[in-house]
Amino acid sequence: RLLKELRLQLPGCLLAVLVPGVLALGADRNVVGLVAVSFGLGCLLMGATAFGSEFEQRTLAGLVAQPLPRAMIYWEKIGVLVVLLGFATFNLWLTVAIPDRFALSVNDFLEIIPIALFAFCGGPLFSLLTRSTLAGLIFCIAIPVILWLIAMLGLQWVYHWQYPAETLSDSWVEGLLRIGAPAYLLVAFALSWRVFLRLELRDAGAGGAKDSSLHPLSRPVDQVLARIFLAGSAIGQLIRKELRLQVVPWLVALLMIGLWVLWLALRSFTTNDELRDALNYFSGIAVFTALLGTLTLLGTGATSVAEERELGTLEWQLTQPPSVRRQWWIKLSVTWVLGLLLGVVLPASLLWIGFRDYPGLDTWSYEHTLATVASVGAIFSVLAISIYASTISRNTMKAAATASGIAVGLVGLVSLAVTAMAPVFRAWEEKVQADWESNQISPPPWAPSPDFIQNLALSAAAGAGILVVAALLWMARRNFPCQRVSNRTIFRQLAGLSLGTLLLTITTGAIFAQLVELQVRASWVNNQDMLREQLIQRISGEARLGRLWPDLYSKFGLTTNASPESLAEAIIAAYGVRRAFEELNFVLSRAIQREGGVRLDPQLAARYGLMPTTNRPSGFPELKFSTSDDKAKPPR
Repeated sequence: RLLKELRLQLPGCLLAVLVPGVLALGADRNVVGLVAVSFGLGCLLMGATAFGSEFEQRTLAGLVAQPLPRAMIYWEKIGVLVVLLGFATFNLWLTVAIPDRFALSVNDFLEIIPIALFAFCGGPLFSLLTRSTLAGLIFCIAIPVILWLIAMLGLQWVYHWQYPAETLSDSWVEGLLRIGAPAYLLVAFALSWRVFLRLELRDAGAGGAKDSSLHPLSRPVDQVLARIFLAGSAIGQLIRKELRLQVVPWLVALLMIGLWVLWLALRSFTTNDELRDALNYFSGIAVFTALLGTLTLLGTGATSVAEERELGTLEWQLTQPPSVRRQWWIKLSVTWVLGLLLGVVLPASLLWIGFRDYPGLDTWSYEHTLATVASVGAIFSVLAISIYASTISRNTMKAAATASGIAVGLVGLVSLAVTAMAPVFRAWEEKVQADWESNQISPPPWAPSPDFIQNLALSAAAGAGILVVAALLWMARRNFPCQRVSNRTIFRQLAGLSLGTLLLTITTGAIFAQLVELQVRASWVNNQDMLREQLIQRISGEARLGRLWPDLYSKFGLTTNASPESLAEAIIAAYGVRRAFEELNFVLSRAIQREGGVRLDPQLAARYGLMPTTNRPSGFPELKFSTSDDKAKPPR
C-alpha cells in the first residue's frame, strides 16, 4: 500500500525536486522565481493527488472496503505525503540555499517553505470535497488568496473604525498573517480528517448533478440553451452536455471573478501604502491572471474526451443517432469557444478593467505585435495539445499532465534545433564580416527590406502554428472513437509530430537565414558605398588644404596628380573599407610627426599671424607665431 501511495504522488514529487535541481545547475539568480514556482506547484500537486487520484482512477471503493480502519488508511497517505514534502523541501535547501551564486536569503527561503504546509493541509481537503485532483489543486491555490483578501477587507474596516484618521499599520497586517495562517492550516487539516472518515461513495454520469454543482456559472447558460433548443434537438442536447461536462473552466472562471471583486474592493478601501502598491503591481497581477487563464485552457481541452472516458459514458455516447463526425465537431467547437471565452476573453477583460488607466496600455508597437502573435500561438497550441492529450488519456488529470509534458517536449525540441543551428549562423556572420572588412562583399541581385522580413516572419510563425495545431487536431480526431489508444499509436503520432516540428523549424530557420543574409549584404554594400564617398570627401579636403605629401601617392603607386577617387580606391584596396579611415589618419599623423609640421589651413594661419617656414617641403609648412617685426599681427 505504501508503494502504491508513493507511485500516485510521484509526479508532483518529481516536479518539485527535478526542476529546481536542473535549474540550479546553472547557478543563475534570475531563475529563482521559476524554482519557487515549480517547487510550489509540485507540492500542491502532491497534496491534491493523495486522495484525488483515487477518484480519478476509480479505486476509492476498493480502498475503503479493505478490512482496515479508515484512520490507518488516512495516516498512511498523510505519512507518505509528509515524507515526500520533506524530501522536496530538503532538496530545495540543497539546490537553492547552499551554492554561493544561487543563494537565497533566509527570509526568501522561509517565504517559500510555507507552500509545502498549505499543500499538506489544503490539498487533501479540497481533493476530497471536489472529488477531483485538478479541481482540488485549483481550490488549494485560490481559497487561501480569497480568504486573505476577505480578512484584509475586514481588518481594514476594523482599523478604520478604531482609528479613522490613520492608515493601516503594518503590525496589524503581520499579526493577521501570524494568527490567520496557522488557524487556516489547522482547520483545513482537521476538516480533511473529518471528511475522509465520513466519506460516502456516489457515482454520477457526464453532466450529472455532481458535476454541475461545481460550476454554478453554467446553470444560466444551460437554461438559456434549454429555451433555444427543443427537447428533441440532438445538436442542442449535445451542446448542453458538453457545457455541463466542462467542470474546470467554469470553476476557474468563478474563482477569477470572485478574486477580481475582492481585489478591487481591497484596492479601493485600503489605506496602507505598501499594501496599495502591492495591489497595483501590474506585472504580478498579470502573471497570476495568465496562470489562471492557462489552467482554464489546459483544463478545458483535457476535459473534452478524458472526462467521458473517466465517467464511462464515451461508448454509450458514440451509439447515439448523430454521427461520430458530427459529435466530434460539436465537441471541438464547444471546447474551443468555451476555452477562448473563459480562458482568454474573461481574464483579459478583468485585467483591462482593473488597469485601464495603466500607462502604456493605449500604445502599440512592433513589439506588441510580436507579443500578440506569440500569445495567440501559445493559446491555440495549448488548446490543441490538451485536446489531443485528452483523446489518449483515461482521466482528466492524466490528460493535463500529458499535455504539459508534450508542450514542454515541443518547446525543448525547438530550442534544441535553434541551439544546433546557432554555430552555422555564427560562421555565416563571421564570413560576411570578413568579406566586408576585406572589401570583397558583393551586392546581391535582390534583397528584401527589413519590414518585409518582419512581416514574413510573423506570417511564417502563424503558418507554422496553424500546421502544428491542424496536425494535433487531426490526430485527436482519429483517436476520438477509440476507447483505448495503443502505446504504439501514441508513439507513432508523437514521433511524427516531433519530426515534423523539427523539420519545420530547421527549414524555416534556413530560409530566414538566407533572407537575412541578402538583407545584411545589401545594407553593408550601401554602407560601403557611403564610407567610400566619405573617404573621397576627406581626401579632397586634405588635398585642398595642401596636407597630402608626394610620398603618400607613391606608397600606393600613384602620381601626385591622381584624383581623390583613385587614391581612395587604392587605400580601400590595400586596407579595406573598414580600416581605410584608420590607415589614412595614421599615415597623415606619422608624416606630420616626421616633418615637424602643423596641419593648419594657410588662410587661417595668415589670419592669425602664423607664418610658414621656408625649409619645409611644400604641403607641410612649419608654422610659427610672428614677432613684433612682422607685418601681420593677430586681429583683436
